[in-house]
Amino acid sequence: MTTMRKLFLTAIMLALLPAAAFSQVTLGTGGEEDKGPPTARTAKEKKSDAAIEKAYEDTVKKERELNPKAKSDPWGNMRSSGGDNTKH
Repeated sequence: MTTMRKLFLTAIMLALLPAAAFSQVTLGTGGEEDKGPPTARTAKEKKSDAAIEKAYEDTVKKERELNPKAKSDPWGNMRSSGGDNTKH
């Protein structure tokens, strides 16, 4: 590759580098409408989602109360049952 071609390709890459950052900038007025991602959820749908989430959390809480998690010891069967707990 010639030096001129390398220089030209480098200039093109440097010119295109800010394009990715510029594409992330919103060109709005900066008012209230620009805050946060756009949403298509209605108030009724949000209330429904909240009710579903609450029911889920209640179910998980009840399950934890009814079936407490047993303490697990993944290395339990690797230890000897002799009671020799000295460290070497």
